Amino acid sequence: MLSGVFTGLLFSRVMSGLVGEHLNWRWTYVLGAALVAVIGCAVVVVLPAVPPGSGLSYVELLRSLGRLFVREPRIRHPAAVQFFLGLCYGGFWATVASMALALHGLGPAATGLIGLSGAAGILVARPAGRWMDRRGVAPVVSAGIVGVIAAYLVLGLAPASVMFVILGAALLDCGLRATIVANQTLVTSAVPDARSRSMTIFTAHMWGGNAVGALIASAAFTQWGWSGVCAIGIAASSIALVLARMTNRPGGPS
Repeated sequence: MLSGVFTGLLFSRVMSGLVGEHLNWRWTYVLGAALVAVIGCAVVVVLPAVPPGSGLSYVELLRSLGRLFVREPRIRHPAAVQFFLGLCYGGFWATVASMALALHGLGPAATGLIGLSGAAGILVARPAGRWMDRRGVAPVVSAGIVGVIAAYLVLGLAPASVMFVILGAALLDCGLRATIVANQTLVTSAVPDARSRSMTIFTAHMWGGNAVGALIASAAFTQWGWSGVCAIGIAASSIALVLARMTNRPGGPS
């Protein structure tokens, strides 16, 4: 599932780069709307009906999210870690096109191809899962976060060569994918009868981090250039590492 989500996310950048280069950036919205319409029809026809696992109403389920977040540190802590890592991910992809144009003169199509290097993370999901089965969540999460920090150290060399951007994008996706695999397992096992709500909290933090990262990194790029973006990425991933180590210390929630 994660491979599908992130492969689609990364290859969408390749597609949108080609559309922006040869048509107009507005056409990416037209194409996106058409794809959503096709997927919506496919969901109605193909997706099996699943009976609800709870007798609560939808409003009551939404209200229960806050209680679940407060009560369960095994949901709250991994979600916080993933928020800061999402900030790193969203910040990179929100600013890489501007950086590539300013430093290397690359247009939308060439920048979109960087998404192909990010797809390297597909190869990480299964090994990360096997490692987690043998050693537990903590080492996989820590290694993934270190990978994100390493990615931003490499990305800091982007002015020298576009190859550092490609390598940094691959490291970033690999690190992020490893942490998601491990943290998602921790979250879904916290309250077995509330897996959907647990994942709602987790994914809201993950994608919320992406949105906040895009906002902050864009402002930083305008003010301080690419070095400002990299400084934010290193700071956010370092905070994530501290939170993960606190979460997984002896006697911690995981």
